[in-house]
Order: sequence, then structure tokens, then C-alpha cells
Amino acid sequence: DEHNSHAQSGVESDVIEYTKHDKMRVFMPQKELSKLIGADIRLSTEWWDTQHLNHVVYNTYDAQLWRTSAMNGGWYNAFGSYQVREAQQKKRWNLQISARGNMCGRPSLRGQPADVVFGVVDCDRIPLQNPNEKPLGFWLKPLNGFAYYGWNGKLSHSKMKNKSYGKPVYVGDRIGVELELIQTPGQDTRSGYRAHGSDNYGGVIRFFVNDEDLGIAFYDLDLTKTYSLAVALNNDAYIVSLID
Repeated sequence: DEHNSHAQSGVESDVIEYTKHDKMRVFMPQKELSKLIGADIRLSTEWWDTQHLNHVVYNTYDAQLWRTSAMNGGWYNAFGSYQVREAQQKKRWNLQISARGNMCGRPSLRGQPADVVFGVVDCDRIPLQNPNEKPLGFWLKPLNGFAYYGWNGKLSHSKMKNKSYGKPVYVGDRIGVELELIQTPGQDTRSGYRAHGSDNYGGVIRFFVNDEDLGIAFYDLDLTKTYSLAVALNNDAYIVSLID
């Protein structure tokens, strides 16, 4: 193309800068590309939203997220960048929890529940980055998100706290957070919590642990809203990785 021909001929041309999230086109045999993707490349629509991330509290590298040791404990939030709207209907985020114990000289965390909260939040409620923010879990006001606590498998949302639902999760477990924005009257909600109730509501959240469907956790979410993934860590002992 024109850009390459200029470069090959020694003619100076404008440098095109790309970010790691820009699209690219790869020319190679399809079978070889499929093998490469299966072995070495992960294709994902999701990454950690650095615009709304407190960089004093959190570090990220590629798909990994962890707390720094620069601040004391407290629930600080991190969010995914992918936004789910009604027209998209369904999205499932897959996460994995690992320990920073070996890297930081701590004892192993295997065998004890993970002190991690994950769920979904209304994008319009997510605050811009504030290095001086105080610890406040995304399931509380003003965010009023929908949360699953890995330590005990219980649900929280706004004034509703610690509602029995699932089971604890551990280091090494894979967590699924599924949001479905389609009105489905008469669904079996099991132990789910009803968020609202009107013609504009009907969204459903369910959680998975190691691909086991734990059932509907929250239902009747507002279908006119836009939602994204939310995670909260209380300390610097864990790494949460996006694996979808």
C-alpha cells in the first residue's frame, strides 16, 4: 500500500500510532491462524476500564487486576470497559482468581474462601477516576450495583445485604457473571432478588462457579440502562483475571 511503499523507498511518512485495542488484519493460512489462536492468542472484547480506575489503589497488566500495597484495606472498585445494552441481550464475563501470596511472601491462600466481590453495575453510576476516593463497595449507594461475595456466596444490592444464594469461591476457581437484558416473564428465580418491577424491567443476572450455574441471582433489572462488569478487592492478596 502507499504507506509501505513510502517506507520501503526511504521517503519519510507520518507515523501511525496504534493502541493494543485497535483492530488489525492478519494475512496467513486459516488453519495455521486457528492453531495460533488456540495456543497463544486470546480474543476478547473486554479489558479493565482504566479511565474509571483508581491507579493509586489498583495495578493492571493485560487481563490481570490486583490491589497495590500503597493503601490500607477497604473495598475499592474496578470496572470492565464493555457495556451491555438491551439490544445486545446477553453477556457473560469469565474471571479467575489467583493468589499473590507466593510473590509477596505470604502464606498460601488455597483452602480458604476468596475475599473478592464481583457483579454488575449501572454504567451511568460509575464515577470518574478519583485518586482520593474513599473505600465503598459498588453494591452500596450511590452505585447500587449487584454483587456476589466470594467469601460466603451471598448477594448484596443497595439496602439488601448478605442474602443466601450460592457458595464460597476459592483461589483457582473460575467465576462467570452473566447478564441477560431481555424480558422473560415467569422465569424460575429460585433464591433471586427482585430489583424492581414494571414494564421497563426484566433483566436477569446469574453467576457460575467453575461452569456450575448457580441460578438467577437478581431479576427485574431496568432494561433501559447500560451495565458493565464490577469487581471489588479488600486487600492486595488476590489477582483477578479476565479469561473470556
